[in-house]
Amino acid sequence: MQLIVVSISGGFMKKGYMCFVGVALLSGLVFGKDEKPPVKEEAKAQPPAPKVSVPKSKFTVDEDLLVMFFNEPEEHFVKARNSLARKDVKETTTELQKSIAFLKLEMLRANDENEKAIKYAISDIEKLIAEMEKTTISVNIRKLAESMKQDAQKASGDSAKALQVSSAELQKLADQMEDSAPQLSSPETLDPVIAKTHLVLVKHHLSKARDFWNRKDVKRSGNDLDATAEHLARTYQWMNKEADGATKSAFKDTRAASLKMIQGTAIGGDEFNKLVDLITKEVERVFKIMEPAKK
Repeated sequence: MQLIVVSISGGFMKKGYMCFVGVALLSGLVFGKDEKPPVKEEAKAQPPAPKVSVPKSKFTVDEDLLVMFFNEPEEHFVKARNSLARKDVKETTTELQKSIAFLKLEMLRANDENEKAIKYAISDIEKLIAEMEKTTISVNIRKLAESMKQDAQKASGDSAKALQVSSAELQKLADQMEDSAPQLSSPETLDPVIAKTHLVLVKHHLSKARDFWNRKDVKRSGNDLDATAEHLARTYQWMNKEADGATKSAFKDTRAASLKMIQGTAIGGDEFNKLVDLITKEVERVFKIMEPAKK
């Protein structure tokens, strides 16, 4: 059983995620309790079980449960983009925050290199959120400026002049705030950050698939290998690029092999290593495609 200690401190798990924890506890999915009731012996009393000190801000969960959430970031990325298309900044930031929560779950099972990469991806998303919040504030400032302008039309003398000056100053402040975040004018501006996040997850899941394979854990290796193909396909989608024939073939072969592994059917070592090499080369190729966009 693969177990992960999840921290819920510092606002890590919020709202809906706390509901998940509650449901999981009721369903017996969160471990830390005996799975079977103790057998009573009449002959002699059993010694008390040793006490294990676990911080209240953490709980232990079977790593296999995370398989259900491999695609959760994508669901919230799509919702965030749709919300931004509707100019609903608040909903956009909410969905991006949800994607971050699931990225943090994956970060808990990542090696040092991929943990650092996921942290950087989260940081990029948080920067987008911060810029969007500036936009939200500027909208409210404009509303206040417009209200003052209307009040100035009803007032007279010094009061009218003071309201006009205040309204103009607020409009200027709103302009300055919006000028600092021009990239948030359309939903397409989210695409590069999301594409790069998916590529980071490709490397992470490929590393996990390799680790489980080396431990002869075929099923778990298959789960992460399948996630690798999924995130690589999503990377191309968010890059707005069509994968070529060789890449599509790699997707198909990886998916077919991972399905066998998930069902408990071992594949040959040569076949597994070939798939890993294909995905690794594809990741390197996509990173090179992304590089010009950074300049």
